[in-house]
Amino acid sequence: MRPLSDEERAVLSALTEDFVSATVVKVRSGLPRGQRNETVLAACMGLAQRGLAERAGSGLRSTLRWRKARGGFAPERERHLHGTRNCEEAP
Repeated sequence: MRPLSDEERAVLSALTEDFVSATVVKVRSGLPRGQRNETVLAACMGLAQRGLAERAGSGLRSTLRWRKARGGFAPERERHLHGTRNCEEAP
């Protein structure tokens, strides 16, 4: 799997254990004010697919809330975050 993009890394660092809106994530992540929330939503959805973020709420953008995934930081998640491979993996 590909490494996280700059936006995904910024969004991941902005997420906490509390569910918050995409607008709050955007402000915390330091992404430009003029950038649309769709960028944050896409990053959050990508992180959720990797098991790094969780969402709550319906599919409507205005009611979606995001937080950092619970349950520790598995080696698989570490590789996705930094784009590195585990030492045990063959080159």
